Amino acid sequence: MSFTNEAYAGLLADLRHESDQLAEHLDGLAHEQWGLATPAEGWSIHDQVSHLAFFDDAARLALTQPQEFRALAERLMADGMDFPDRIAAQHRVLAHDALLAWFVAARRDLLAAFCDEDPRRRLPWFGPDMSVASSATARLMETWAHGHDIYEALGVQHPPSPGLRSVAHLGVTTFDFSHTLHSLEVPDEPVRVELRSPDGQSWVWGPADAVNRVTGPALDFVLATTQRRHWTQTGTGYHRAGRITLARHRPGIRRGADAQCGARGLATTSVQCTLISRKAGVTVDFSEPVEYHHLRDAIRAITDKYGCAYFAERAAAHEPTTELWQDLAHHGFIGINLPEEYGGGGAGMSELAIVCEETAALTGARCFSYLSRAPSLVSC
Repeated sequence: MSFTNEAYAGLLADLRHESDQLAEHLDGLAHEQWGLATPAEGWSIHDQVSHLAFFDDAARLALTQPQEFRALAERLMADGMDFPDRIAAQHRVLAHDALLAWFVAARRDLLAAFCDEDPRRRLPWFGPDMSVASSATARLMETWAHGHDIYEALGVQHPPSPGLRSVAHLGVTTFDFSHTLHSLEVPDEPVRVELRSPDGQSWVWGPADAVNRVTGPALDFVLATTQRRHWTQTGTGYHRAGRITLARHRPGIRRGADAQCGARGLATTSVQCTLISRKAGVTVDFSEPVEYHHLRDAIRAITDKYGCAYFAERAAAHEPTTELWQDLAHHGFIGINLPEEYGGGGAGMSELAIVCEETAALTGARCFSYLSRAPSLVSC
C-alpha cells in the first residue's frame, strides 16, 4: 500500500474514528467495570487502557524525540521483555477518570503529531525502524485489538471499523517479518490473500495465479492475526499446494508493545515430521518441536467444540459423530499422514499420533475410531 497524502489522511481518519468509538464506550463506565477481566489473561479494562495510553506517548516520543525514545526503549527492555506487564502493574494506582483523561489526551496529541508528518519518514520502535505510516497503522491495529478485548469484557458488540482493511493489510505485509521473527525460512512461493469485507467487498493481495492462498472473511482474518481467535475458530483457511499448514502469529499482542515492531503477520509452517539424531554419544531430546505444539492447539480448537454431551446424544440416537469428522476433514486433519500425491497432508506417523491423542482426549473410543479411518495403518 503506497501512501499518498490522501491515503495517509484516510488512515488517520480511521484511527481517529476507532479511538473516538472506544473513548465513548469508556466514558461513563461504573467503577467496578474498569476492573472487569478481559480475554488477555491477568489484564482488566484498566490495564488495556493504560497500555494504549503509555504506548501512544511512546509513539509520539519516537516521532518527536527519537534519541529520547531509544533511551526509554533500552531501559524498558533491559529489565526483560515482559515490560508491558510491568507498565500495566505500575499504572493500576491511577484513578479511572485520570486514566481515561490520559488516554484521550495521549491519543489526541499523537494524532496531531501524525498530521504534520511525512508518512514515509522512518522512526525507531522496540524492534526494527518503521515508517510513520506503519506506526499510525500499528496504533490503529493496537486500538482495534485491545478495544476488542474491552468490548468483549463489557459484553457489547465491537462497532464496525472503517480501518479494518488497514489492519488486515498489516497482517499481510508482515508475512516475511513474522517468519524471520520465529526463525523460520521465508517461503519462496507467493501467497494470494482473498478476504471478504463486512460489506461484501473483495480485498486481495498477491498474484492471482499463486497456488498458496489465504481466504475467508476479513474480520476473521484480523481476529486471527491479532490473536483474538485461533484460526480454526474462524472462517479463514490457508491452502498450500495440498499440504496441511498451520497459522502462527507473533506472540504477545494482547499485552505487547512489540505490535509496532512491524506489527503482526501471518506466519505459516508445514506440518512435517521432525527427525531426531540417534548417533552414538549424542543426547536425544524427546521434547516435541514447537510445530507439534501448534498442531495440538489446532486440533484442540476443533475437538473442544464437541463435549461429552455431544457423544452421549449421538450414542443414544445410534448416530455417527459426523460433524466432528467433517470438521476435522475441513481443516485437513483426516489423512494427515498420507502422501500428498494421494490427497493427504504429506506428514508422518508422529503427526497422526498427535491427531489420535488429541481427538481421544474426551473418550478413548475416539482414538480407535480415528485409527480405523487411517488406511496407512492397515499394513503396520
